[in-house]
Amino acid sequence: MIEGGYPMQLEELKTFVAVVDSENFTKAARLLKIAQPTVSLHVKNLESTLQTPLLTRTSRSFQVTPAGQLLYERAIELIKLADRTKVELQQQQRPVKGPLRIASTPVIAEGILPDVLTRLHAKFPDLLIELHVDDSYAIANLLRQKKADVGCSEVAEISSATMFMQDELLLVSSSTHPLAHKKSSSIIDLQNVHWILPDTKDPSRTLIDQSLQQYGVNPTHTIVSSPESRKQSVLSGLGIAFLSRHSCKREFERGELTVLSYKLSPIRRPFYTLTAKPSATSQVFLDELDAYCRLWKL
Repeated sequence: MIEGGYPMQLEELKTFVAVVDSENFTKAARLLKIAQPTVSLHVKNLESTLQTPLLTRTSRSFQVTPAGQLLYERAIELIKLADRTKVELQQQQRPVKGPLRIASTPVIAEGILPDVLTRLHAKFPDLLIELHVDDSYAIANLLRQKKADVGCSEVAEISSATMFMQDELLLVSSSTHPLAHKKSSSIIDLQNVHWILPDTKDPSRTLIDQSLQQYGVNPTHTIVSSPESRKQSVLSGLGIAFLSRHSCKREFERGELTVLSYKLSPIRRPFYTLTAKPSATSQVFLDELDAYCRLWKL
């Protein structure tokens, strides 16, 4: 504790993380299901305790200060440590086994979870893992209805949402596509080729549409709802697409996909974990996911 302050509270740290993640006090209050004045009070208490501003406020927004960024990173670590400690104490009383119901959006289920679940099963063979794939809103409802233990999504729909990695959408083609070998590039090229786009229910579609509109690109396209099917369509030469950097890592290593060298603004999106209630089974999954992200330096 800094002299003159009082000990930081875990709930205040959770509030601060929610404010930074949602970039809005009102959204953070809604996410945490607390009053907005309480959110403001928690942030004020932290600034008083640490005797330094954490946010630089304007009339409509705020910027995270260097001190705030450091606290944000440490707060995430502390929150994870608190949850892990609680579960590990429970594990001392009984082994980890039984059902683990995971609900995930397609891009995470197809690009990340197979490796994570393989490692998890090797460590905890008595876990009965069930993976349900659906959209972000359905996943949030499953958690609210206690029909899932943990969720993975691109949208922070419930108060327990915690970002576990930042994904980037890259403009890619197959290594045999004409644009992959073009020596000079022009935005006009993107107008004259066929595109493969996600459907409008996919959270990434809005980001992609905004990028295309920014550069005045309105191409012919084919709608493919599944991220894995979009990748396979690109590999077959049907067209070009924005695909997850992480989900294509093996195809990049094998030289099957090529990142097209057009100077477009980066498209980044967060991936979140969501939990209805901390449990031994959900915590071992979260720990394994965290270890996987560290392995790939995500």
